[in-house]
Amino acid sequence: MTLGIDLYYSPDHEGMRIYQVGGGARREDAVAMAVDSWLQGVLPPVRALVAPGGGAPPEADATLATIDRESSAQTGWGVFFGPVQSIGPRAPELLKAVTGESLIRYWMQPFMNFCAAGGAGDRPLVWMKLFLARTEQGELFGECKICNQDWPEAMASLSKLAWPPLPGALNFRQFVLLARGS
Repeated sequence: MTLGIDLYYSPDHEGMRIYQVGGGARREDAVAMAVDSWLQGVLPPVRALVAPGGGAPPEADATLATIDRESSAQTGWGVFFGPVQSIGPRAPELLKAVTGESLIRYWMQPFMNFCAAGGAGDRPLVWMKLFLARTEQGELFGECKICNQDWPEAMASLSKLAWPPLPGALNFRQFVLLARGS
């Protein structure tokens, strides 16, 4: 079962289209799993940006700057990380080895290239979905998206991840939100 949730932050820009996959013996179980995954993985960085609490300004987890190739304009970005999520019997061990901070090195250069090529345009927000899985046989598959578009450069980079020496199938996903000027 796949659940689609669209968030719109401005009528002038497309919404964040995030699809969640849920599984279970019954349709209700699959929907509950997909909603739970969205609430735990996507909502935290969105909430940190739009409703930080106490009227305080949003506080990013990290900041970075990009440069547009054509205009040489520099843009500052606040980075809001969702938690790294994993399911399966080895999930706790995998999550100890793979954290959001360790994943940034895999998407940083593709993100810089995306911005340098004008991909961010005038968007106030850029969002990315990172998902990677390893089968029991060691084959990799996954999905990386930036602003609802397939992002093969990030997928190629993320595929270079050094997996921890754990047996069996492994997977993780993370949602990252970047806010211009934060």
